[in-house]
Amino acid sequence: MGRLVKLLQDEIRRAGIPGAALVGWKDGRVLTAAAGITGVEQPSPVTVDTPFRIGSTTKPLTTAAVLAAGPALDDPLPWGMTLRQLLSHTGGMPADPITPGNLYGPTDPDALARWARGLPHGTRADNAREAGPRPWRYSNPGIALAAHVTERATGVPMADLVERHVLRPLGMTHTSWRLGDVLTWTPAQCHVGSPASVVRPAFEHAVYAAAGFAYSSAADLARFLRHVPAPMKRRHADTEGEELDGYGLGLYVGSRRGIARHGHPGGIEGSGCQLQATADGRAGVALVYNLQPVDGWSFATEVLDVLLEGDVR
Repeated sequence: MGRLVKLLQDEIRRAGIPGAALVGWKDGRVLTAAAGITGVEQPSPVTVDTPFRIGSTTKPLTTAAVLAAGPALDDPLPWGMTLRQLLSHTGGMPADPITPGNLYGPTDPDALARWARGLPHGTRADNAREAGPRPWRYSNPGIALAAHVTERATGVPMADLVERHVLRPLGMTHTSWRLGDVLTWTPAQCHVGSPASVVRPAFEHAVYAAAGFAYSSAADLARFLRHVPAPMKRRHADTEGEELDGYGLGLYVGSRRGIARHGHPGGIEGSGCQLQATADGRAGVALVYNLQPVDGWSFATEVLDVLLEGDVR
């Protein structure tokens, strides 16, 4: 049994997770592990291609697509900030975490644009190019607004931009936030509690889709993490209370044990995802699991430390 497989099996037993998968790499060598079942109601074996709900780990995918689509990052927007500030959570938008209380939302195609039209225009547009740091506040509405701005600039829906600029080029075949795509796969179910019981969060949310409603697999996310655009890893803001103490564009950045790293956590009712990698691309890990609450970030950190410390088979 490989060490990564044993680590994963031990973790799902310890935490009571129905199923999980991870893909790690070190110095070009890819290592995989999968354990457990997709759900207590549909007990199929988890594989590294099984799609899980990834919550806020949707944000790096959205950010990469925005950068590739090419809208102006530093032009002042009517709401009083720039697109760059939205992607780095320095645009002054509220947090509005995706909790069971606001997990469900509109699903019609015009919902995002209608929501954006209802936002009050800001008073800081003339100062949006100001030099110097702005306060950092993690914001789901900020990413939703970034998606709307990009759709308006390109005339293309955000889901199509993600597919065009991220999924297809990287061969990510089990990633989407569109219900029609997800239902053609066998996604992992979401679970809460001990013993684990199934919860059924919304499949779609047209306003916050780009901020936290994608499904993806460990294999797909590892492909993405190995090809993160360099601008995403450049520090744009300092964070508070986070292990990685900075934020780039769509990614946390910082260091651990003297090694520069970047990554992003994700969680939505009953499911979680963690991405972590070294800034030089030498090593990284993509982890998905179908239970909340779980401290997946600490486990992903442990796996990346193990990968960096020695030969893992």
